[in-house]
Amino acid sequence: MTLSLFAVMLLVTTTACGGNPTTAGEKMTSGSGVRPNPANPGPGKVTELYKTIEKPEGGMNNYSDVDPRMDTSEAAAKAERNIKQSGELQKNVTNPFKQLGKQLDERSIPDRVGDGAKGVARSAQQTAEDVAKGTERGYNNLKENTKTFADDLSSGVDELKQNAKNKGDDLKDAANDLKDTIRKAS
Repeated sequence: MTLSLFAVMLLVTTTACGGNPTTAGEKMTSGSGVRPNPANPGPGKVTELYKTIEKPEGGMNNYSDVDPRMDTSEAAAKAERNIKQSGELQKNVTNPFKQLGKQLDERSIPDRVGDGAKGVARSAQQTAEDVAKGTERGYNNLKENTKTFADDLSSGVDELKQNAKNKGDDLKDAANDLKDTIRKAS
């Protein structure tokens, strides 16, 4: 068994390592009738396995990524419209700091200060109104909460009186039961 295994190994290694150089892609003369091996062309040998039909365009593997049978004119038109629209939007966008600078340059300093003072006065007036409304709301809430607390306290006191009366009655009954028990025992 080991001898046959050794023989098979010897056969495989001699076939793989040795061999006819003409089958490895060596260039033959025109009269030999043996063609070079296209899977393993030697240096300077066959470089193209087939002749291309399409011209290279730069897509995947240097050819178009789009099936030539597909109509892409609508998508191309939409892309062109989007590019044109984005260009127009970029032209219309202005720097807000430049726009603010133009507005400031057009008006005199006293006018700008006067507008600032008017804005501060409006803001202070609005704040005062907001504080007054908030104070009134807080006062109304406090008044409502105090009334609710007084009502709850009053009902709690009434409940305590009733409980004390009930406990007093219970104690009276217990004292009478104790008296009866002592009389019967004596």
